[in-house]
Amino acid sequence: MKWLLLDRSLSFTLAARIWQGLAGPVTLVFLISSLTLPEQGFYYGILGILGFHAFFELGLAQVLVSQSSHAAAHLDSSEVDDSEIRESQLRMALLIKTSAYWFSFSAILFAVVAIAFGWQTFAMKQSDVQWQSPFLFAVLATAVSLGLTPFSAILEGAGYREMIYRLRFFQVLTGNVVVWLLLLSGGKLWATFAAWAVQAVWTGVIVWQGREFLNRFRGVAGQPTNYSWSNDVLPMQWRMAVLSVVYHLATQLFPVIVIRFHSEEEAAPLGMTGTVIMAIQLLAYAWAQTKYPLIANLHASGNREQAGSLWRHTALVSCLIQLLALVGFFVAVVFINAYFPSIKDRFVTPLQLVAYSAGCVAMHLISLQALYVLSRRTNPLFVPSIIGYVVTTALVWYGGYAYSINGVLTGFAIGTVLILLPLHTWAYLKFRQRTLAHESPHEASE
Repeated sequence: MKWLLLDRSLSFTLAARIWQGLAGPVTLVFLISSLTLPEQGFYYGILGILGFHAFFELGLAQVLVSQSSHAAAHLDSSEVDDSEIRESQLRMALLIKTSAYWFSFSAILFAVVAIAFGWQTFAMKQSDVQWQSPFLFAVLATAVSLGLTPFSAILEGAGYREMIYRLRFFQVLTGNVVVWLLLLSGGKLWATFAAWAVQAVWTGVIVWQGREFLNRFRGVAGQPTNYSWSNDVLPMQWRMAVLSVVYHLATQLFPVIVIRFHSEEEAAPLGMTGTVIMAIQLLAYAWAQTKYPLIANLHASGNREQAGSLWRHTALVSCLIQLLALVGFFVAVVFINAYFPSIKDRFVTPLQLVAYSAGCVAMHLISLQALYVLSRRTNPLFVPSIIGYVVTTALVWYGGYAYSINGVLTGFAIGTVLILLPLHTWAYLKFRQRTLAHESPHEASE
C-alpha cells in the first residue's frame, strides 16, 4: 500500500472512484431498462450541453488550486517573517474576492448560452421525447455548482483536501442513489437534473465547512499588495481558458455532435460508452489530482527532488490503472456483443472502442504532463496544445458530420495519438531540459 502512495485524502478519492466503478454498471442497467434508445440519446446530449460549464470555468479552478497552494505555504510557516505571512494573506484575499466575482458572472453566462444552444439543437429533432423541463432545471443546477467552484478550489489548494474528498465521496454516493430512484420511478431525463443538483448541494456543504478559513481573509481584502490578478493569475489563466475551450470542443461533445448532424438514436451508444470511459479516466486521474497540491507545495518550498520523485511514482500508478481498466472494458464489450445482442446497440462496437481508448490513453499522458508543468507555477504547454486540439477538433467535428460515430472516434484517435501527443511531449521534454539546466546539481537529480 505504501507503493501506491495512499493517504486519507487519496483514500476518499479512491473510495469514490471504486464506488463509481461498482455503481456504474448498475446505472447502465437502469438506463437501458428505463430509457428508450432516443431517450438515451437525449440523456447524453443533455449531459454534453451541461459540460459547457467548462467553457465558462475557463481553466480557472485548476489555476486557483495552484495559486492558493503557493499562498497557503507561507500563511502559518515559522520559517518566514511577518511580512511574507502578510503578503500571503493578501494574496489569498485577492484570490477569493476576484474569483467569486468571476465565477458569478460565468455561471449566469453559462446558463444563457447552454439553454440557447441546447434548445436550438434538440428542438430541430422534432422528437416526442419530453426533454424541455429536465433540461432547463439541469442547466440551472449546473450554474449553481459553477458559481460555488472557486471556493472549493481555493480550499483544496489551501490544504482542505481530506475534507473536500470525503464530502465528494458522499456526493458521488448520494448522487448515484438519487439518479437510481428517479429512473426506477419513471423520472427518465430528470435524472440529469438530479445528478447536478446533488453536486451543487454538496459543493455548498464544502464551502460551508470551509467558511472559517474563507472568512479569515475578509478583513485584509482590498489592501495594497505586490500580488495582482492581472500579473500573477491572468497570464496563466487566459492560456488555461483557451486550452479549456479547445479541449472541450475536441473531446467532450461527441454525443452532441452526432445528435446535431444525425440523430439521437445514433448518439445513444456513444454517450453510454463515453460514461464508462469517463469513469476510467477519473479513476486513473485520481492519483495525479490528489497529489497535485502536495507537489505544487513542494515546488513552492524548493523541494524539487522530492516533488519530482513523487510525481514520477504517481504518474506510473495512474497510467497502469488506466490501461488495466480499458482492457477490462474492451473485454466486457466483446462479451456483450457475443452473448447479449439485444443490448449491444447501447454501446459502440469493439473496433470503435479501440479507437476511443487509444485517444484516451494519449489524453491521459497529456494531462499528466500538463499538471506537472502547472505545479511548477509556470504557463502550460500552450502553443503545441492549441495546435493539437484545434486539429483534433476539426477532425472530430468533420468526422462526425460526414461519418457519424466512426468519423468522431477516428478523428479523435488520429488527432490525439498522431498529432497532439507528439507535439505536447516534445514541448514537455524541452521544458524539462530548460528547468533542469537552471537548477542546482542537487535539485537536478529529481
